Amino acid sequence: MAALDELNIQPNSSAGRTVVIIGGGRGIGLGLVQAYLDRGMNVIATMRKANEALNALENLTVIEGIDVTDDGITETLSNTFEDQSIDIVIYNAGVVNKTWGQDGIIDVSDGKWVFDVNVWGAVRTMNALMSKVKSGGQIMLMSSSGGQLSSGIYNSSLASSYFMSKTTLNAYGNLITGAMRAKNVAVALMHPGYVQSDMSAMTNQKPGDVFSFPNCDVSMTMITVEDSARQIVAVMDKVTIENTGTYWAYDGTVLDW
Repeated sequence: MAALDELNIQPNSSAGRTVVIIGGGRGIGLGLVQAYLDRGMNVIATMRKANEALNALENLTVIEGIDVTDDGITETLSNTFEDQSIDIVIYNAGVVNKTWGQDGIIDVSDGKWVFDVNVWGAVRTMNALMSKVKSGGQIMLMSSSGGQLSSGIYNSSLASSYFMSKTTLNAYGNLITGAMRAKNVAVALMHPGYVQSDMSAMTNQKPGDVFSFPNCDVSMTMITVEDSARQIVAVMDKVTIENTGTYWAYDGTVLDW
């Protein structure tokens, strides 16, 4: 894969600030791509394969062939971004479990895949890109309220490796917070909301509809990708070294573990 300086990035303005979005091809990732382009930033989006929605956007650098489950991706990203400095890195790649267990039973094979993308994919990516984030920059890991141990979701009857993976991702975010604080790089853990996307399509709901988890007092109202992305970008404006490691919701609420 070519080094980044061979990809003909065209600065947009915003003092040439650069955001890299891992998993920027659809859903919330695509929404964040558009939101940061609207701010005039240099946006670099990675994914396994580009699509028409991405190809229709202007002033965007697209890097295809990035599979976060590939152990070689750390070297690939390191080489691609060699000698480059980044203002914001967003790890947005994620999947939800294909099967939902009951009574605590979880499909192990399905769970391994979920963890490989949601947790180890983040580790592979950050092993390559953490050192590329400039002083004063930010790292954001896309989490979920499903990772919140205190929310009550874990008390529902749904057995989900997705929930487990997001809790583990939060732990990883806290693990890297100390190292990044020493480099003046702030880390944010982000719950994007209950977003209308391919991942939530299984519920057959639309924005404004409410989903209630079984056997627990937890519910969520569906929002659009655009609403989620717009608010996430606004929250990221608040992320500093003073509040690094915070677990945020898209609307600016600080979540407890």
